[in-house]
Formats: sequence, structure tokens, C-alpha cells
Amino acid sequence: MPINFYSEENRTSYVTRAADSQWCHWFKQHWDPMGKVVVDLGCGGGIYSRAFLQMGARQVIGIDDSPIMLKAAHSTTLSDRVDWMCCDAAHTHLPDQRADLLFIRAVIHHLRELAPLLTEGLRILKPGASIIIQDRTPEDCFLPPSTSHLRGFIMASQPELQSIEAKRRYQQNTVTESLKDVGFDSIQSETLWETRCTYATLDDLAQNILQRTGRSILHDLTNHQLASLSQQIQRELIRQGYVTNIVDQDRWTIWSGIKPSLN
Repeated sequence: MPINFYSEENRTSYVTRAADSQWCHWFKQHWDPMGKVVVDLGCGGGIYSRAFLQMGARQVIGIDDSPIMLKAAHSTTLSDRVDWMCCDAAHTHLPDQRADLLFIRAVIHHLRELAPLLTEGLRILKPGASIIIQDRTPEDCFLPPSTSHLRGFIMASQPELQSIEAKRRYQQNTVTESLKDVGFDSIQSETLWETRCTYATLDDLAQNILQRTGRSILHDLTNHQLASLSQQIQRELIRQGYVTNIVDQDRWTIWSGIKPSLN
């Protein structure tokens, strides 16, 4: 069954890893958070909230509608420059024009419609400030497997997951047009390969899969299916000589837009 983000048993699913250093470098080159108020909307366990703190944000506001996820975020983030808020992403109750940057990662594929979220984003951003959305399109999801793209094995071996992903993922143009419709300017999109994790050994990789860590789609598989998937991936990596320092990357699409300045 789908992951329950409100269950205590899943509290650590989105808290144990850190944002990749190359991702942080890439983000700083585009939207330097130094000295800014950053809203991390749908922050989960606070992985990227902590990254923004490390990149010098003046304040980070992590928002999620799961008290369990926020509990995990709070317990692993010791800083007086971060505030956690439990509320709906489309109704944050933040003041108008509060944020210098709005970051929304791995959220929109959970939503039936984009306009309420994007309209709220436009409201809480200062004029001239940026929205950044990081998520996957169907094309990102269905890339072939490789020794560095382990998600591809999940999709290739589980046809039922392909159907789930095809239904819940937005096309690139759909998000672009939605940003334009609510009033954002200078809209751009690009793809980015982000290192999700580097596993020291095959055993580390297997444990990550079997525990369904950080991949909500794995909650749609039974324990038996998970074990079979793990064995398949390990066999292929062994066949190609990858048994240590296994780099696991995912391709994402990044959309950005700017709130128009006041005339």
C-alpha cells in the first residue's frame, strides 16, 4: 500500500540522508540562499532545510502537513534559524511576501491539481523572488536502469509501478503552463542528475531497499517483491563489477519562476 506519511513507523524514512554536496553547489550557482529567508514547502524530515542552513540562509521555514515528519526534522536539526510549521501546502498561513526563495521538492506528484499550491507560493514570495520546484516527469521515471540509475531497475521489474507513476507524474509542459497561469515570470526548466546516496557495500544497498528508505514508491510493493528486487539489483551490480562505493543517482526536472516585481 502507499506510504503513510503520518505513521510513526515511517518517521525516519526521510531524515537519514544529507543533500548531496554537488546538488548544494549547483543550487548555490543558481539561487544562492546566503542571508535569505527560504521556505522549504513539503520539507519531510528536513533534509533540504538543513542544506539551506548550511548554505547560509538567514532563516529556513520548513513546512509539512505531517506531525510525524516534522518531529523527525526537529529532532535532527539543532538551529535557532529554522522554524517548523505543520500545515497544508496550499494554506501556509505565512504573511504575504515572507520568502526570498520557495523550494518545493518531491511534492507536486502527490497533488491532484497545481493551482492552489502555486497560487499560495506566489502570495508568500517577495516581488522578484524565485520559486523552485524539483520533481520527476514521466520521462524521468522511465529511464532505463544502469549501475548508477538503480531506480530504473524498480520500474523495469515492476510493471504495476509504471502504471502508478504514469498517472501521478506531471508532464514538463503542464508544470510550466501552470506556473505561467498563476502569474510567475521568467519560467525555466532543466533536468538534473542528483546523487541520492553512495552505498559502501551491497549489504548497505540491500538494507536501504528492504527498509523502503526514502522511496515512497517502494511502499507499493510487498516484502516478497522487495526481496526479489533487491536480489535482482545485486546480481546485476555483481555481474558488472560494482560491489563497493555504489553511486545511486536519479534524474529530476527543475522548474523555476520569478514573482513579478511591483510597478
